[in-house]
Amino acid sequence: MLYWTAYSGHAVNIYTHVTKKDDVLTCDGTIYTLDIETTSYFIDTNGKMHPSTEYEEFKHATDETGKEVDKVKTVGCCMYIWMIGVNDAVYYGRTWDELKQFLEKIAENNNGIRSTMWVFNLPFEFSYICSIFDFSDVFARKKRAPMKSYVEKYDMEFRCAYALSQSSLAALPKTYDLPIVKKVGDLDYTLIRHSKTPLTDAELGYCEGDCLVLYEYIKSELAEYKTLHNIPMTATGKVRRKLKEAVEGDREYYSWMYNASDDKPGVFNALLDTYAGGYSHANCLYAGEIVSGVLSFDFTSSYPAVMLSEKFPCKAFTRISRPERVNINNLVPDVAYMLRIRFHGLECQTLNTFISHSKCLKFTGIEPDNGRIVSAKMIEIWLNECDIEYVSKSYTWEKIEILEAYTAPKDYLPKKFIEFILDMYIKKTQWKGIPEKITVYNRTKADFNSLYGMCVTNDISDMVIYNGKEWYTEPVNAVKKLRKKKNEGFLAFPIGVWVSAYARRNLLMCVIQEDENCLYCDTDSMKLKPGFDAGTISRYNESIIRKLFNMCEKYGIDKKRLSPVDKDGAEHMIGVWDNEWNDCPRTFKTLGSKKYVTVDESGKLTLTLAGVDKKRGAGCLKDINDFADGKLFPWYQTGALTHFYCDNMDPVEMCDYLGNRYTVTEKSGISLMPCNYVLGQSSVQPDCPHGGWRHIKETQ
Repeated sequence: MLYWTAYSGHAVNIYTHVTKKDDVLTCDGTIYTLDIETTSYFIDTNGKMHPSTEYEEFKHATDETGKEVDKVKTVGCCMYIWMIGVNDAVYYGRTWDELKQFLEKIAENNNGIRSTMWVFNLPFEFSYICSIFDFSDVFARKKRAPMKSYVEKYDMEFRCAYALSQSSLAALPKTYDLPIVKKVGDLDYTLIRHSKTPLTDAELGYCEGDCLVLYEYIKSELAEYKTLHNIPMTATGKVRRKLKEAVEGDREYYSWMYNASDDKPGVFNALLDTYAGGYSHANCLYAGEIVSGVLSFDFTSSYPAVMLSEKFPCKAFTRISRPERVNINNLVPDVAYMLRIRFHGLECQTLNTFISHSKCLKFTGIEPDNGRIVSAKMIEIWLNECDIEYVSKSYTWEKIEILEAYTAPKDYLPKKFIEFILDMYIKKTQWKGIPEKITVYNRTKADFNSLYGMCVTNDISDMVIYNGKEWYTEPVNAVKKLRKKKNEGFLAFPIGVWVSAYARRNLLMCVIQEDENCLYCDTDSMKLKPGFDAGTISRYNESIIRKLFNMCEKYGIDKKRLSPVDKDGAEHMIGVWDNEWNDCPRTFKTLGSKKYVTVDESGKLTLTLAGVDKKRGAGCLKDINDFADGKLFPWYQTGALTHFYCDNMDPVEMCDYLGNRYTVTEKSGISLMPCNYVLGQSSVQPDCPHGGWRHIKETQ
């Protein structure tokens, strides 16, 4: 790695790019990469600066009476080294002024040619450089999370590599078979450093390595997309582009999607309220109990399987003028329903509970169970026919009112879409475990896993704006945008809503059958104790295979495509239950959603705990009994961090771990502080099914 003054220019690889507005850009094909290393610190109530390692101690200090007090006054951060890769040549500097000068040298070398700077986690770096550079054309779906931004002074576009890869930097080399590995352990992040802190050769080598990993990754994307501007912005963007290529010119596909798209605001709002994500829950009867002989079953590609096997709303929804006449016990087959229902005297009859508290529009007298409803005096909620199927099997009520209702006919997804999904499943299955196919396998797997996300993407949300000083949102002309999306006829939002609903129903109907035997379930899997009915598994498998065969018969698709063979010649039928632990029982304990441990026959303990690294967290446990309420997972073992946005920092004199003093002038950044995790059986499981989506008004 070279000091930035060693840069004397480089040969520019020129290409042209035509924008959506038909503007022709002359661009530089050089792969530029940016990374920074930062220090986080805090200042106590006495005005003394401390390293982040002491944060928990001061956050939960005790006074002379033994009462817990917070002795942290403020947190802060600073950059102490930046690195920029110009292809595989990496340069570094220690101050923001040096970074500005270096970018000016690159701009002079490029002489008006547009360049692209790749940042692995752009939201993090942007929190610092937003007060250094004048950004424009910032694209983000949520505040403080830019995926793309532009600096006119250097004619440089900044792009986020994480939004594209959905992978950690450390995992990129293995995932994409890159000729490099990320260096680890050569940089101690707990030490206070600033721009005058000396760095060893090993530390500089660590810094250089991150840029080189990112360079190799972008180079691998270029092999497929040819130019930097042709690379999609997100992981779902990749699969969207492939689907567009697959259905190009197919009138049947675009006609289907046009008819299935709805531009009525009332329908769109109902879709938002009807949508819910995956189901994750623990059986209250076994929370905190240790159970032996447990088996785990999961669906083989749950979401893609329902996209193949089920029928989806294929026409615009119609509002029912007399919703009170709808009988939920006699819904019409092959019709999609969205019903706003008011239940009175609701009571769950199963040990596992299913209706989400957070989805209720109104409620009174609720008895909760980890975010789900055991009973309620009254709730008001939107449900579709899939939800009604499992709610009717698990709840009773004194009275029901249908307040609002929409219906639409259902049909299989277009044949081109079906074949597109099957092609990916076949390739993913055939290439798995073949060394020379690792890159194409991982790319196909990522695309396959993005199918659902592509369908449920909501483009009608508020616009996220960064004006150079602050983030805010502005309402879009939602009605106009709904009409535009319909006219495009590429994807219909109801598909994503029903994909999730079908997958959730498939899981929960099996959970209801095994109720007492089902200890825990999560989106596409369930943990069953000894004594469960194997017929539940086999009956479901027969049902999904029958549905898949029916789809194949309609479209004239070879049924063998549903069960491709792997490298060893074994068939893998899509959609069926699979014995996740290869019929090897484990000892199991759960304390709630996303909180459980298992111990296999060899004594190996495996942890699943939201917010805690699996391997590091498991190292905090002596045994399965140690996984209990009040268990502390200390940050120095788990590596858990919480971040604070520092928007208006004042200059501060820092003393680094070697005693060197320097005044840092950062105005903004992200301070990373260690965070202990204390285990407990929470009474409410957070659930935000809309992801922050906003209802729209018909007058917009």
